[in-house]
Formats: sequence, structure tokens, C-alpha cells
Amino acid sequence: LNLVEVLNNFLTFPKSIILNKMKENNTEHRLKFIYSFAIITLCLVAILLAVIANHQLNDFRQHQIEIAKNTSNNVAMQLQDFIFERQRRVKLFVRDHEELMTQLSEDPDNDFSFDQLNALVQDYFPDVFTMTIADIDGEPLVDDFDGVVGEICQQEMIEFSKKHNQTIKV
Repeated sequence: LNLVEVLNNFLTFPKSIILNKMKENNTEHRLKFIYSFAIITLCLVAILLAVIANHQLNDFRQHQIEIAKNTSNNVAMQLQDFIFERQRRVKLFVRDHEELMTQLSEDPDNDFSFDQLNALVQDYFPDVFTMTIADIDGEPLVDDFDGVVGEICQQEMIEFSKKHNQTIKV
């Protein structure tokens, strides 16, 4: 071998080792970068999904609250309509049968008039529990449960006789 070849081999040998080491280091760096990038990407996707899920959950809650409010309002309107209709029917009933009720209020012991009125009430209001005819001061004159008018009912009759307005209690 001549000196030039030996020097050339000597210079190329460490160069090839260094290049191989650089390739190994480069591969390690690439793998570290890829793993780091994948982990960071997964974390960002997880955070993004959490934010989107939280937003969707809040939207769902708001929607459910709106549904509950609308349902409550609709039920309240239905109850109001039911009560107004019931009051209208009572007024019409009283108007159409005022003579019979007056007759019964003047003679509360008249069983025939009471039976007539009771039958009419059952026809007009089939779901009615009981009926009471009271005087102008709200004192019961005629009832169909043996004079045992509850205290709350008596107070409401007195209040109605004074204000000509009935408060609905549930």
C-alpha cells in the first residue's frame, strides 16, 4: 500500500464511523420528534374534544331548560284556560238555573228542588265532587254533605261573597 492510500483509508475510516453515528443520532432524534409530536397532537385533540364536549353539554342543558320553561308555560296556560272555562260554565249554569237556586236558598229543606239541582249539576259538571249554595255573606245554606263544610271552603265562600273574585288554590 502506498502512503496516500493509507492516509486516505485512515481519513475515510473515522469519517464513515462519524457518519454512521450521525445517522444513528439522526434516527433517534427523528423517533423522539415523532413520539413527541404524536403525544402533543393527541393531547391537543383530547383538549379540543373536551372543549367541544363541554360546549355541547352546555347547549344541551340550555335546551332542556328552555323545554322545561315552555312546558311549564304551556301547562300554566292550559290550567288557566281550564279554570276560565269552568268559571264560564258555572256562570252560565247559574244564569240558566237561577230561579231553582233562589227557590232552594229560600227553602233549603225542599228535597225535590235539591234533587233537581243536584241532577242538573251532575249533568253539567259530571266530575264535580260536591255543591254548596251560600248566602250573600258566604254562609252555607244548602250543601250535599250534611253541613260539614270545611273551614277553608267556608273562608273561600266568605271571601268570594265580599270580593266577587275567587282565588284558585292548588
